[in-house]
Amino acid sequence: MALASDDVPVSRLLKDFVVQLRGCDDEMRLRIVLHEFGLVWEDTPPVARLRLVADEPGPIDRRWDAFLAAHVEHRCMHDGIIAPEWVFDEARYLDEFWFPGPDLDFFRVEAIVHSPAAFEARRVFLPARELLVV
Repeated sequence: MALASDDVPVSRLLKDFVVQLRGCDDEMRLRIVLHEFGLVWEDTPPVARLRLVADEPGPIDRRWDAFLAAHVEHRCMHDGIIAPEWVFDEARYLDEFWFPGPDLDFFRVEAIVHSPAAFEARRVFLPARELLVV
C-alpha cells in the first residue's frame, strides 16, 4: 500500500528558507537554495515534494523572487509534478536580464547557452549544471 503525500514527513519547506535568504549576499543565497534546499528536495520522496513548495514563499527582492519561481518550476517539471500557481505570478518575472553567478564572461556565455527554460523565461540566466545537487 502506497503512502499518501500527507503521510510522508517533510523537513523544511521552501518558505522556511526565506528568513535565512534575506540575511545574506547573493553568493550565499545561491548556496542555500541550490545546495541546502536541493538536498531537502532530493531527500523528500517524490510523492511529497509538492508540499515543499506549495505555499508561496514571502518576498525577498525581485531577482530572488523570480529565481525561486524558476527553481521550483524547473524542479517540478523534471519530477513530473505540476508546479504551484504562485510560480507563474507576473511579479516573479524580471524586466531585465540577471546572472546570479560569477561576473565572468565565460560564465555568462555558458548561462545564456545552457540556462533551463524556466529560468530563461524569467530572464534569470544560470547554467543548468549549477542546478545539480552533489
